[in-house]
Amino acid sequence: MGGILYVVSGNAYHAEALASADSSLRFNRVPHMIFSDCDRRSSATKPGVLDIGRHESFGDPFADKIRNLANSPFENTIFLDSDTYVTSDLTHLFAILERFDMAAAFAPGYRSRDDPEVPSSFYEFNTGVIVWRDTNATRDFLDDWMHTYLQLTRERPFPTIDFKHGGYEQPAFRRCAWRHDLKICVLGPEYNYRPRRPGSAVDPIRVIHARYPDYGRVEAILNGQCGPRSFQAIPGGSQEPIVG
Repeated sequence: MGGILYVVSGNAYHAEALASADSSLRFNRVPHMIFSDCDRRSSATKPGVLDIGRHESFGDPFADKIRNLANSPFENTIFLDSDTYVTSDLTHLFAILERFDMAAAFAPGYRSRDDPEVPSSFYEFNTGVIVWRDTNATRDFLDDWMHTYLQLTRERPFPTIDFKHGGYEQPAFRRCAWRHDLKICVLGPEYNYRPRRPGSAVDPIRVIHARYPDYGRVEAILNGQCGPRSFQAIPGGSQEPIVG
């Protein structure tokens, strides 16, 4: 069984995940699950369609995220960060898992960290959209990602990192991706488009990964035409949740 998963900590992120799930449910007729540390519920939740699972927070939302990915109830999972807006069907991503263990897009703007364990040519992934199948190998990967994240958070070996907004989550993922013998498919930017940076696309953009008060405006800019196209950064985004 395949499904779409969110993991959030805090009321604002809980509300943001509900809004993202609403955007996804327009197109994706698969179960959606939100793991949250909040008691808050919503009339929009429907068993088997949109469910809320409770988790106890570590006090670190990135550690909460990594730890709870391993608790996905789905055999095949599409994870979405709460600050995403879905514009189309995503379920065809499950077909990737017939040949690959995991899929994620590169992180735009991050060529590499100065990690002695990883070649500089091995790019960093953005962990806002991750697709994986439940196997012993992916469980081992997620467990190592958690331990590596906690290690890097303690040691803080990369002083240029903005610890507040992401910290060592993606560098830890990159190190584990290099370390583990997983088959990882690189998704195109259409599945994890970051409009606060300049970028490009060929097909319709299916996941907008950023915070904007008017996603319709952003979608119209990005998908107003088809084929190869490039964009400047779209202004008006926010670092913090807009819904709350």
